[in-house]
Amino acid sequence: MQTALSLAGGLALFLFGMERLTEGLTGWAGERLRDLLRRAAGGRGRGLALGIVLGALMQTSAGTVMVAGFVHAGLLTLAQSLPITLGLNIGTTLAVQLIAFRVADYAPLAVAAGVLLRLTGGDTPRRPLGDALLGFGLFLMGMSLMSGALRPHREALAPWLVHFDGTNPRGLLLGTLSSLAITAVIQSSSATIGMAFALIASGAITRFEQVYPILIGANIGTCVTAILGSLGSNREGKRAAYAHLIFNIYGGLVGLLAAPLFYRWIGFTADSLERQAAHANTIKMAASALLLLPILPAFAALVRALAPSREPPPETSRLDAALCATPEDALRAVIAESQRGAALCRESHALTRRLILEPRPPAYRRIQRNEEAADRMKSEVRDYLKRLTRHYLSRRQSLLIAQLDRIVWNLERIHDHITVVASLSQQRYGVEEARLYEEDLDRLFDLHESAGATLARLEEALAPTHADFAAAAAPVVAAFNAFLRAADAARAEVTDKVSRHLYPPISGLFFSEYATTFERMVRHARQIAELLRDPDFRIKETKLGREAPPPRPFRPPELVNVDDYLARRDRLRRRCEQPPPRKENPT
Repeated sequence: MQTALSLAGGLALFLFGMERLTEGLTGWAGERLRDLLRRAAGGRGRGLALGIVLGALMQTSAGTVMVAGFVHAGLLTLAQSLPITLGLNIGTTLAVQLIAFRVADYAPLAVAAGVLLRLTGGDTPRRPLGDALLGFGLFLMGMSLMSGALRPHREALAPWLVHFDGTNPRGLLLGTLSSLAITAVIQSSSATIGMAFALIASGAITRFEQVYPILIGANIGTCVTAILGSLGSNREGKRAAYAHLIFNIYGGLVGLLAAPLFYRWIGFTADSLERQAAHANTIKMAASALLLLPILPAFAALVRALAPSREPPPETSRLDAALCATPEDALRAVIAESQRGAALCRESHALTRRLILEPRPPAYRRIQRNEEAADRMKSEVRDYLKRLTRHYLSRRQSLLIAQLDRIVWNLERIHDHITVVASLSQQRYGVEEARLYEEDLDRLFDLHESAGATLARLEEALAPTHADFAAAAAPVVAAFNAFLRAADAARAEVTDKVSRHLYPPISGLFFSEYATTFERMVRHARQIAELLRDPDFRIKETKLGREAPPPRPFRPPELVNVDDYLARRDRLRRRCEQPPPRKENPT
């Protein structure tokens, strides 16, 4: 019993430590990760190198879920994501190399340093770095706990582990499948390999041939996390996750075929069995990736063939860094990207139609993925606009940047409210008193369709080809006004029925929350329409393709003395608060 508890506790510490390490390192990297992913689209070598860096910072499955999210959002194409996926798999083996070092004695030091940085870091980058160190120490302690629990039972485990002997086909296949199943359950290849290293440290595994099948199975089993994480994504996002699985199956076949070579030569790479296993894992993954890298277009075609779909691929991002040299073209690209964001809102709003009536987990997951895409899109547009401000801009272009920033903010808020509608629907399923009669259900769906019509008009108004955006915004304002009239009438009808006890109060509460959320959506659409009606919101065809002149030198104002500035502000405030002097009438 004590052994089982120690094993469970050690595995829990290991998994929690890996999670903290991953989250800490990604939090420390911050916005740089998104910037690196954007730059990775420049070529296969660059994408592979970035994937290796990301894989060393986080688990492969977490990295693949993130990449699939970028593909779903249209910020990366499937072809651009494949080199990153290959690099992620190589990078994770470098993390396993770290585990192979016997540094468990330094685990308390890492935990202490991590806690200290976390407590004193505040909102600085030291805090996530402290999380990473804390996680590193915890997973080392977990490995030490597991190996200590297994050490007294190594003789009892030997008859079982002999079945994983990779020198014969049966043992090689059995070890691979067993490792695959364990990794699919705990969803971490590093944890499975860490348990294998604990068995090595305890003396239960003594030969490389016993640990090699575990490496192959762990690399395939970890793909389950990416597949689950891609549920709700569009077809291209799912294909990015499938590509991860197909690559690891291919890598497993390469590993099985190359097993005799590893058995013969791996002993020359290191004396320690843990180091031999870590080297074999890295060599197998790197060889598989490098063999596939020259034929990535064929690999992408294979992924599409194995995962066919009639669904059209998502529109890709219009934000091309090269356009920043011609600001008018860049601004037009941002307007096109805003239209893509409006289309995403319209798609998610349409998914809530059936969701109001019945629980549909696929639709809810798709809305969640679209919400993540909307957040990423807003961040990408804002970063793009910041880069654009480094160039010389005219007065109109400078104002247009601020207006576009407000537009993408409003679009992201619209999608937030769509997510609220989906959550409200999930809450209603378990409340019988919240049901509505069909005539009032019709009123609710009339509001849903009216809000959808406003979003459709908004998408049309954001077409970058408009010569007059003010005229294009007029239908949005008209649809907004029509919604307000319908919402007021519907609320009055349902409130009257609640007051006459024809409905329980909970029904009126849910109806009001639906109507209020729809109203918030269309109000954000109205705010975007008001921005479009500004006379300065326009694209000059004559400036398209024209490069910006060098930016004018700008001398930033000198830093103020904080104490002097605040004292001056306090004097001004006191002067304003004093009553005006009274004028005496002359006698």
